[in-house]
Amino acid sequence: MKSEYLCRFGRTHLHIFLFLVLGFCVSAERHHHGQQPERIS
Repeated sequence: MKSEYLCRFGRTHLHIFLFLVLGFCVSAERHHHGQQPERIS
């Protein structure tokens, strides 16, 4: 029971961590390429 809870807890936090890292990378890339915004034609 406890191990299952820890597994779920760890998985949730891993997903949150990955999401934060991904968001940071995306925002950093956007900031880097902010001088030339993408054009949607």
